[in-house]
Amino acid sequence: MTTGRPSWVAVRLHAALTEADRPLRARSLAYDLGLSAAEVTAELRHLQDLGAATSRDRRWTVATADLNAAVDRAAATATSAPRRTA
Repeated sequence: MTTGRPSWVAVRLHAALTEADRPLRARSLAYDLGLSAAEVTAELRHLQDLGAATSRDRRWTVATADLNAAVDRAAATATSAPRRTA
């Protein structure tokens, strides 16, 4: 997500989590969205890294209603972090 925009998979997952009335498993999300479980799990972990989703007992919930703000915060943090040199 170097362009500052979330992927279409992230947008669909975030929307599904936002609309859910309970925490969801990655496998259920994959089935509902017609995606592979591996793809959904990887994208959920990325959303978790951004602070947009959380996981407890392998069930996922939305952490912030504004996905774009989470992406922007992560991009700002990544660009302001000092680079390591070897």
